[in-house]
Amino acid sequence: MVSVQDRKKIVALVEEVTKAHKLPLLKALECVGISTTRYYSWKKDPEADDKRTHPNRKGIVTTRQPKIALTDEEYQRVVSVLKDPRFSDLSISQLSTLSLDLFGEFIASRSTFYRIAKKEHLVGHRKPSNPAELPAGTYRRLPCKATAPNQVWCWDVSIMQYFDRAAGCKLSVYIFSIIDLYSRMIINISAEADQT
Repeated sequence: MVSVQDRKKIVALVEEVTKAHKLPLLKALECVGISTTRYYSWKKDPEADDKRTHPNRKGIVTTRQPKIALTDEEYQRVVSVLKDPRFSDLSISQLSTLSLDLFGEFIASRSTFYRIAKKEHLVGHRKPSNPAELPAGTYRRLPCKATAPNQVWCWDVSIMQYFDRAAGCKLSVYIFSIIDLYSRMIINISAEADQT
């Protein structure tokens, strides 16, 4: 922190250099190493404390609550809407607009909904899922684990395109392969003109 005497000396030195030697103010301040804002604040009141490093402010963090901040009741209403199982399929964006229809008044902005959801760890998939109960028509994928050769085979279809000069067009060849999962050896392979 620069002392009051040093501030007065710096201001006097900069004024002398700019008036007597016709040096531009910005150049003089650049040589001294201070900004124009700092120079004019020191010139106006050299004895004013630097509020950023005031000894009484160290370790004290004061946060003012904005006047438009949500009350605890409004905050809890947003959380209850986010946790409501009826709305678990809706996105947070849809919930923020739906809340106006539900309560007849504007509770919070979309960004506030997202901020509260992030704070309450409700961002992402909010619907409780039970892996034991699968919807009808779906199946559970079984793990494929091979401990020896010829236990599990898998297949692959690769498409290779080439230009046939005689026909003057692009043609495709479908390469079908059957691979042993354990040894990664190709069991069978064939190349066909179509995928049937």
